[in-house]
Amino acid sequence: MRRQKFRAGLLLCAAVSLALSGCQAVGAQAGTLRVGVRDSVPGFGYFNPVSETYSGMEVELARNLAAALGYQNMEPVGVTAQTREQALEEGTVDCVVATFTITEERKENYDFSSPYYTDHLKVMVENSSLFQNLEDLNGKCIGVTEGSTAHEFLQEAMAKQGGRVTFAGYPTYPELMQALEVGDVDAVCTDGSILKGYLNEERSLLPDTLAEQQFGIATKKGSPLTARIQATMDAWTADGTLEELNTRWK
Repeated sequence: MRRQKFRAGLLLCAAVSLALSGCQAVGAQAGTLRVGVRDSVPGFGYFNPVSETYSGMEVELARNLAAALGYQNMEPVGVTAQTREQALEEGTVDCVVATFTITEERKENYDFSSPYYTDHLKVMVENSSLFQNLEDLNGKCIGVTEGSTAHEFLQEAMAKQGGRVTFAGYPTYPELMQALEVGDVDAVCTDGSILKGYLNEERSLLPDTLAEQQFGIATKKGSPLTARIQATMDAWTADGTLEELNTRWK
């Protein structure tokens, strides 16, 4: 029944796409939608070097989006928090589905769909550190990914408590987690759902919940894809397809 419901959602979105544009692909490669996705974020976008395949909720979302818009193929392009904007600007990708948080500042430069996932910033520590809450981080060095907004929200939260932290930026999540493991940083801060993919028996999440993060599908400002993507998102929200996708990957 759930599969039938999902297929029905895809058919509905395809119909919306046909009405909007005659189902004409706008990607640089005929019949292919190039989508920037994460390649090192388990659960969202992960590239398996053995099978040479991508998997994750955002990867599945991108594939379904391409099909709903009438494309024959979806080409995943690995991006990081530091490179996803550049990929959009240079036309390396047609859109980005890569844990890209919607902010007012970013909306000045890019178009975003309505959110497909809502998260909150969290802080991860090694259990051996004995850190129990944000107050324990005062004066410590916190690891973040380059290009993210995590440092802004954490610094704001620390300031409210009269504390302060410094930051060290890393290009990828594996490098960020390695820095935590070897002690180059005292803790790491990013989206809670991403951190859960790197939890183990020697690490914990602090109980403090920071700013809400809403992920959206990003396109270049004024892209002809923007309206078509939003129509698809509206249809998926209305028929429960988007909720089903989120539930399946939780």
